[in-house]
Amino acid sequence: MKRRRRDPRISLQAFLRGAGPPRLAALLLVLAALILLAATERGVGAHVAALDRHGGAVRDLGDAAAPSSRLYGYMVRVTGTPEVVELPLDADFGVQADTPVLIRHVAMFQWHEVNVGYPLYEQDWINHAVDSATFADPRGHANPGPLPIPPHRFIAPRVRLDGFVLDPVIVDAIPGSVPLTPDFGRLPPNLAASFHIVGDALVSSDDPRAPHLGDLRIRWRAVPLQPISVFARAEGDRLLPARSVAAGGFVVQLGDRSLADLLPDVPDAPAWPWARRLLALLLTAAAVLLVAAPWPRLRRDPLFVIPAALVPLAALAGIEWLRLRPGLAAGLLLLAVAAALLAGWRVRHPAARADIHEAGD
Repeated sequence: MKRRRRDPRISLQAFLRGAGPPRLAALLLVLAALILLAATERGVGAHVAALDRHGGAVRDLGDAAAPSSRLYGYMVRVTGTPEVVELPLDADFGVQADTPVLIRHVAMFQWHEVNVGYPLYEQDWINHAVDSATFADPRGHANPGPLPIPPHRFIAPRVRLDGFVLDPVIVDAIPGSVPLTPDFGRLPPNLAASFHIVGDALVSSDDPRAPHLGDLRIRWRAVPLQPISVFARAEGDRLLPARSVAAGGFVVQLGDRSLADLLPDVPDAPAWPWARRLLALLLTAAAVLLVAAPWPRLRRDPLFVIPAALVPLAALAGIEWLRLRPGLAAGLLLLAVAAALLAGWRVRHPAARADIHEAGD
């Protein structure tokens, strides 16, 4: 009897028609893998998108921070007690202190208006110029005008935190202050003749207990040296505000604060994302093995099983990252296409075609 010649062109069709009962189990495995991968990529994507709003990828250095070229451009969390390398100086009064920020407060003895159903006028120390022209009854209550000596914040020129030099903007944002009693030994002679030392303040009154309109009182406060946490951009040995953030670009808080404390609007990334991705790949590979059960040669071919399992996963991951990381999404979609081509080539391989024909006989 004449043997019918096999048509090699039907090999792929035969493969796609195969499987039978295992198809349902394979379908469930693929659905489970896709759900797991979608949840993972969406969770990671939400985490990355929130970090992008704060400047980008983060390295959590804690209190063991050290500058490194590998950190350049990353947002980092650094904790510790600042070290003031160069002290801030109020050169007008010769006041200097071991503090990140030296603050000069200036108050003037002025009229101010109190409304108790009718305007009442009193004189007191006020830390800004009061415009007496706005009084209901300015006659006899005229104030001298702007403060002749302005208040000011003096930022230490160089402050280190665990090997990093803090940008002045970050130094100025360190919270808190305490009263400072300066050493007035460096007070310039002209100011020494104009002011009297009263405790921790300088007062221009002839009699500090009885100030007159327009007298000045100057005090200083200092930001204390205490543990802080800083979230900022690393550039060499410097910590700077993030350039890509419209407002702020850094966070400073007192104490050893976690990233969750510093960035409360950033959702946690899914735990063990690569383990989840690997599990999704194993589930999909198991589905491929079920479908290919009638064809032993294909089931034993890693150049078929792995690419076939990658196709739906890479395609789904590419779609998930399309909006947030177009370049990564394009790479994943190309991987899906390449994997599909490789799996199709292995199905059309002579050994695979023979395997499929044998199973069909």
